[in-house]
Amino acid sequence: MPHDAMFRALVASPKRAMRLIQLSLPEEIAGVVDPNIPIRQVPSSFLDETGTRRHGDAVFEFALLEGNPRRLFVLLEHKSKIDANTPFQLLRYRADLLEADQRHHGKQPCVPYVLSVVFYQGRRRWNVPHLLDLSTEVHAGLERCRQDLGYHLVELYHELHRFVGERETHAVISAMIMAGRQPVPADLLDNVTSGLAPGSELEMLAFDYMIEVTELVEEELRASLARTRPESGEENMATTMRAMKRKVQREAHQEGRKEGRKEGLLEGRKEGLLEGRHEGLLEGQVRLLLHQLNQRFEEVPNHAVSRIRRANATELEALAGALFTASSVNELLEAVPPR
Repeated sequence: MPHDAMFRALVASPKRAMRLIQLSLPEEIAGVVDPNIPIRQVPSSFLDETGTRRHGDAVFEFALLEGNPRRLFVLLEHKSKIDANTPFQLLRYRADLLEADQRHHGKQPCVPYVLSVVFYQGRRRWNVPHLLDLSTEVHAGLERCRQDLGYHLVELYHELHRFVGERETHAVISAMIMAGRQPVPADLLDNVTSGLAPGSELEMLAFDYMIEVTELVEEELRASLARTRPESGEENMATTMRAMKRKVQREAHQEGRKEGRKEGLLEGRKEGLLEGRHEGLLEGQVRLLLHQLNQRFEEVPNHAVSRIRRANATELEALAGALFTASSVNELLEAVPPR
């Protein structure tokens, strides 16, 4: 889904992720988190006892203020639409996370805290009840049964003001809450073009995302760039042309996949059909993984870029899962040998 990919790109930078979470935390929790210790991203992909892999959007570990020996995991889950299964999904992720942490650290005197935060980008108000809300009548002696059933909700569409001070975060969230809106709101579009560094990877991802999920046209993008970057006329034109060129390429690719699907059905060319179906998805996965590598490591050597561009879907998933436990690019590549 393009929405999930955009959210993961937003939190791929630990600095952006930390500010996003700090601005979203309930006050009582923000008051016990140590702001001077950098957060640590931990794997958010879990394998259960049946061999089924579950993927959360992101998990970060926070240190608490001095005197509290326990750690805090903040589990981020993004939703582009209302999902009634969310409370149960979060419970499974919570159990997976704590089990994985215990396997890694061994038996601990203090089990880490886990706070689940749902970032919802839709305009309709979130109406999924917490499991806490479904168990309001608690019989005496059973109060403990209600613990750890809640989550913290951030409705991005209605709480955009929270993030005004963080330009990149504010810009990406503005792009996300534009999804499906027609005409494209000029103020939100200006948030995007003014908040992202010209030519940056995040700018390219955000522009591609907006073009995919809205009816944004060349004239609107050019006009917004003229308003927010009036001193960069030629650069604005080049930026617009690059974005629209990628749009044309994607549309041509999608049309090619349709033709390939039709041809495959008519002539039995399954190999060509599968290739057309997966090519676009793989391209997006490669781009996001390279973006995350550039955020985590100072330098990504050419041989690593070539290896990632040659990877298949299974290898890309494994590389993404190992990204935040590897201490170097070479260690990451060694963790997932090429097939």
